[in-house]
Amino acid sequence: MDLLLPRRRRSWLARIGISSVPATVLMTALLTVLATLAVVGVTSPATAAAPGNMRAPFANGESWFVYQGYRSGTHASGYALDLTRSTSKTSTSGAGVIAPLSGTVSYWQVSHGNLCVNISGGRSYTLTHINASKTSGTITAGQKVGTVAAAGAVNNNGVAHLHFGIWSKPNCPWSQPQYELPFDSVNKTRICGAPDMKASGPSGTGGWSNGTWSGTTIKADTCGAAAVKPRFTAAAPPTRLTYGVAYSYAFKASGTPAPTFSKASGTLPGGLTLSSKGVLSGTPNKPGSYAFVVRASNSAGSVDTAKLTLQVPVPVVSSTSLPVITGSPQVGQKLSNDGGRWSPADATRTFQWLADGKPITGATAASYTPVAADVGRRLAVRVTAAKKDHTSATATSAPTGAVLAAPACLTAQSASAGAATALATAEARVAKLKKALKKARAAHRAAQARQLAKRLKKAKAAARAAAAAAASAQSDVAASCR
Repeated sequence: MDLLLPRRRRSWLARIGISSVPATVLMTALLTVLATLAVVGVTSPATAAAPGNMRAPFANGESWFVYQGYRSGTHASGYALDLTRSTSKTSTSGAGVIAPLSGTVSYWQVSHGNLCVNISGGRSYTLTHINASKTSGTITAGQKVGTVAAAGAVNNNGVAHLHFGIWSKPNCPWSQPQYELPFDSVNKTRICGAPDMKASGPSGTGGWSNGTWSGTTIKADTCGAAAVKPRFTAAAPPTRLTYGVAYSYAFKASGTPAPTFSKASGTLPGGLTLSSKGVLSGTPNKPGSYAFVVRASNSAGSVDTAKLTLQVPVPVVSSTSLPVITGSPQVGQKLSNDGGRWSPADATRTFQWLADGKPITGATAASYTPVAADVGRRLAVRVTAAKKDHTSATATSAPTGAVLAAPACLTAQSASAGAATALATAEARVAKLKKALKKARAAHRAAQARQLAKRLKKAKAAARAAAAAAASAQSDVAASCR
């Protein structure tokens, strides 16, 4: 019994003189050849994939088909690939489209479902004939950006497919196909899970002929080494922080690809941030107890730390130098103080003056002028320093010597000033009564005029007495203040 072979295979066998071979013999020979090929490592393009430079534009683990390859049909001048899940024109509709590389959207062309993304190195790539879910801003490799449009939509020529091309120039210059790059290792554009698809390659695979590399199957895979779920290797930060003092701790985790870090739950201390590289840093600016969980993630999965609790104790304002009083402790002589020195330096200060250790009512300014009641007492000032989110503190100056009575000159000057004030008051009253008397007489109010005249006489007498007192006080000043 002969082994029935496809027509093309039978005609090839006939040309080398084998037209009819017993099935058992031919099967044994074929198995021997296949075993030999396996030993020497001969593989098909679909299984010769290497890690590559970028991920496939579809989900890891999925196998897609090169429906149309380089330099064919609508790709006659370029190196783009039309990708489908099979030879079917409709089976790829709705399939998820994944960003192969990180970048920034250059433009979104609705009519062709064309998403152009600029990437590093001045390059760009396009994902075309899709329904995009991301049409602006930044894009991260592995991020889902849309789905393949249905057959007959967005200019896809009746085939639900993903058109994927990459350029050596930004902004996807469709009118300049000379800048389109093949998906190969030379240009660092090889797709992970695909053969090294150089500009020259097979014109078809598996009986499918629609341009270079057409018919090739690409199985999306993680670029580089196999993905390994993260595992924390450093996750024990110092738990007691100091308010206002810079803090930094680096969480570390193993894993492939290198994991990124984020806050999974809870609240970080005020003033601190957690970077994607796992560095918790900043300057604590709010006292309290803070509990949170840190997560390390990569394409293989994620892992969380145990709940971490960091304490930021309430800081205390502290005195670094006691307040110092300046001036003479004497009645009528102003005393001042420098407020002392504090940490932090911007603490707000309030004052209370003391006489023999007891508060003086109303004496809460930075300066104080002793009065007669203070004579013989020792004065001091108590300064309180406060700041938001801090515990306040107080410091008291060293006391002055006993307060002395005012000197004669000061006493005379004070008396003279008082006499001058009394004289001015008396003279003002005389002037007022004169005016009122004149008005009453003009109105022929005789009774009122008589009363005003009597009052005016007394006021004039008081004014003369005040004038005499003022003159005497002035003489005392002259005598006391020589």
